[in-house]
Amino acid sequence: MEVLYTTTALGGLDSSAGTIDLPPGVYRARYCAADMRRDRDVEESGGRYLLQFWPATGVDRIVRQSSEYAAYWHREGPEPALTRDELAGRVADLRRCRAERQAEETEEELAETWEGDVPDDPRLREAGWYAASLWRLDPALVEALAEAGDRQRRAVTAWAVERVLDDAQLMTQPWAGPSLAALREGAPLDTGKIRGTLPPMPMEEHDLAAAQNLAADVLLNASVGLNTLGDACEAVMEAVYRSPTPEPVLSGARRLLD
Repeated sequence: MEVLYTTTALGGLDSSAGTIDLPPGVYRARYCAADMRRDRDVEESGGRYLLQFWPATGVDRIVRQSSEYAAYWHREGPEPALTRDELAGRVADLRRCRAERQAEETEEELAETWEGDVPDDPRLREAGWYAASLWRLDPALVEALAEAGDRQRRAVTAWAVERVLDDAQLMTQPWAGPSLAALREGAPLDTGKIRGTLPPMPMEEHDLAAAQNLAADVLLNASVGLNTLGDACEAVMEAVYRSPTPEPVLSGARRLLD
């Protein structure tokens, strides 16, 4: 038996037993069944089955065959094991196909995110869903953020996060000012201190406790800093969601980039 995929599933014609953890390679397999004929004749699940795998050495062979029914499944004869070079070629083909499939899936996700109008600029493509959402409101602002440096983008992010925190009545917290300063500088935040002052997240999402937890999430997401363009777009959009109208937020962000 040859395994080419890092995730291999075990299943039958109309059932599945889930995944099995086998790395790519060539394996010997032992399949043991008891009362197999009774299962077929009376259409009951009374049989017992055992399937075992171990790394292949040598050539496949049938060790024991005790029924005509088993012989039916052996009629093609054993297949020769792959050589090391053949297996390496199969794995290389698998990886190439997987890369092509992932690239296709990425393009499909981008097309959905940008509603079919995917930008050529890789900075925008990598900035995520919030960049696409902000683009639909103010493409010039997104382009300006893309052209800005990291420090300027962090300034916009901190400004927008401050609006989100203020809306959730969190600016009076002792960590609010230092956290925004750290955000501007790209410095780490004290996550434990921030989380420790928040009320438990309630089941009802439309109260102050929920708003405060969600606002803290906006701050903490921005602090990761892996993509400052994406962070800025996310913070601005989160501020837009909390504003009666988008324009005060959009114009404020534009002023910081002038």
